[in-house]
Amino acid sequence: MRRRLITALGLAFIGLPAIILGGIFYYLLMGTFLIGAAWEYVHMFRAVKFEPQIHITVGGVALVTLSRMFLPDFAMPVFAATILVALTYHLIAYERGREQAALDFV
Repeated sequence: MRRRLITALGLAFIGLPAIILGGIFYYLLMGTFLIGAAWEYVHMFRAVKFEPQIHITVGGVALVTLSRMFLPDFAMPVFAATILVALTYHLIAYERGREQAALDFV
C-alpha cells in the first residue's frame, strides 16, 4: 500500500503540472506513457506465446503520437498507414508459415 501511495504521489507530482501547463510538456509526458504502454503490451503478449512485432507497435505509437502533436491533420493517415504496415508484416509472417500470425496482430 505504501509503495502505491509513493507511486501515485510521484505521478501526480509530474502529471499535474503537465496537465495544467499543457502544450509540449503534456504531449511529451503522454507520449512517454503511451510508448511505455505499447512496450508493455508487446511483452505481455509475448508472455503468452504471441509474437507482435515490437518495432511496428512501439514505432507506430510514437509516429501517431508525434503526428498528433505536430501535424494533427495527418494523424489519421499516419494511423491508417501504421495499421497497414502491421497487417502487411503479419500477412507475410502467415505466408511464411506462422499459423498464429493473425492472433499476433491483436
